[in-house]
Amino acid sequence: MAKYKVDSDLGLPAEILELLKVLDKADFFNDGLLVGSWAMLFYEEVLGIKYVLRTGDIDFALVPGILKEARAIDLEAEFKALGMEPVTDRETGLQKFLTDLYEVEFLVHRPGGREEVKMVRKFNVIAQAMPFIDILFIDPIEVEFAGCLIRIPRPEALFFQKLIVAQRRPQEWKKEKDLEQCGLLAGQLDIKVLEAMAGGYRMSKKTRYMIRESCKAIGFEPSHIILKDTVTKK
Repeated sequence: MAKYKVDSDLGLPAEILELLKVLDKADFFNDGLLVGSWAMLFYEEVLGIKYVLRTGDIDFALVPGILKEARAIDLEAEFKALGMEPVTDRETGLQKFLTDLYEVEFLVHRPGGREEVKMVRKFNVIAQAMPFIDILFIDPIEVEFAGCLIRIPRPEALFFQKLIVAQRRPQEWKKEKDLEQCGLLAGQLDIKVLEAMAGGYRMSKKTRYMIRESCKAIGFEPSHIILKDTVTKK
């Protein structure tokens, strides 16, 4: 696992720093990652990738297999103590934690089937179960900063995952945001690492098609991702 130390707080808002410190104290990052657009802010510090954050959504991914673990800490209570309001959608069961400016959501991997929500007993939160979250846990990065230690996906893993996810987005603006991030990451990737990562991940024909479409959109050579003819349902 690559490790970095950042000698600043990245200009993060105080309430986000407090959130990350609570998660670090709860040992959340032994099982989880900060993912999505907020992870891109750390890439700017360690890779020099300039990214302008335009979302208040803060997503955390949980390692596959965590659903079988027993209760360890009540993050819902910890978040309430920070002034964050838990809100659950009556129709979908999806849970978010809200402040005036931010929404926190948890994601967990599912290998197939329909999207649903799952109770994560270990942390007492409800996570949205989605495919391809497992990609984000391939050789993640550890970052020490502002008195806490967090984990984020390796850039090659986030790039790989977003190539797929972008084509699954029902909202066009989310698709464009994913592809924008892929475009920014494309020139900073370790291609050998990316090829090894993709080579060890089994993909269906549909998944490979989505990757090709995203690669076409950002001008990236798909052969760095699509290396095998072996497929599985995913």
